[in-house]
Amino acid sequence: MVMEYRMVELTKDYLASRLDEFIDMCHNNIPDEYWQAEHFLSDLKNKWRLSSLLLGQEEQLIGFLIASEKETSVHIHKFVIDKSFQGEGLGRRLLGELETKAHKSLTLKVALANVSAVSFYLKNGFEISGQQDEMYLMNKKYDESINRRNSSA
Repeated sequence: MVMEYRMVELTKDYLASRLDEFIDMCHNNIPDEYWQAEHFLSDLKNKWRLSSLLLGQEEQLIGFLIASEKETSVHIHKFVIDKSFQGEGLGRRLLGELETKAHKSLTLKVALANVSAVSFYLKNGFEISGQQDEMYLMNKKYDESINRRNSSA
């Protein structure tokens, strides 16, 4: 049976209504996760326009990406696909959705120990630009052709 997914723009009200599920997904999928309610609900520049989630059947939370706009880039604060759905191209879908909205380079921090996430980002065009404590700083240059391709589709 093929599972169908629906991508939805994340809103503060939706996140607040299912906050425990978002927190649980982070803690179940990311080693040493620290995000709590205040991190999820904070208002950052264009956060609600840039952030998306994937829902499965019966509104099952499959994954989400939370990002906000910085001066010269869009920063990915949290990006999670539930372990049971990883490897199906869903992370690429969420990332592609962000790229069509961002119109800027993307940045993020990822734990050095999170080898699968580092590998995912490298495969999807990110480069390691530095290291801060136990985190890699990664970026992906803005590619205008992505928006041209998506706008002509």
